[in-house]
Amino acid sequence: MAAKPATDPAYSVELYKLKDGHHEFTFAVDDSFLQAMNPEGTEAFATQGNVQVQLALEKTQQFIDARFSVTGTLQVACDRCLQDYTQIITGTERVLYSYNPDMATTDDQDVVFISRDLQWLDLRQEMYDFIGLQVPLRKIPEGCPGSMCPPEVLKYINTTESERTNLPSADPRWSQLKELN
Repeated sequence: MAAKPATDPAYSVELYKLKDGHHEFTFAVDDSFLQAMNPEGTEAFATQGNVQVQLALEKTQQFIDARFSVTGTLQVACDRCLQDYTQIITGTERVLYSYNPDMATTDDQDVVFISRDLQWLDLRQEMYDFIGLQVPLRKIPEGCPGSMCPPEVLKYINTTESERTNLPSADPRWSQLKELN
């Protein structure tokens, strides 16, 4: 995987051109963005999707208040049958970018300290993180188990507890553990 460039204008804001006040931006997040942002060697929450990020900035002399609104769909794997399905995501997040270095002792994770000399504010990581936060912890679509699940998986999902205990054990040591009641 290629290293991320220092700044991608498609997902950045030119701070040096912004005057104090309210500003709005729209960013389109697609498959290429999700794949490029996934850290190498980690499992991605999604590698396909179509997400729109609305950004409302309020710029002052001391800080920039950024409000992200995330709306769209992602292809994610079902936790039960591992079949991909479309997950609708929506949510809002807020980050405060502060120019004040005296506030550097704060432990607030929603405050990011930036230099007044910063010309471009790269928002790729924030967008990726906020999209990931909208994915539910338990990814099971409505109707699962059902017709969308592979038949070989349904065979195991629909078995009863007594049927599961009659399955041959892969390792005989596990059967010894069952007798420890």
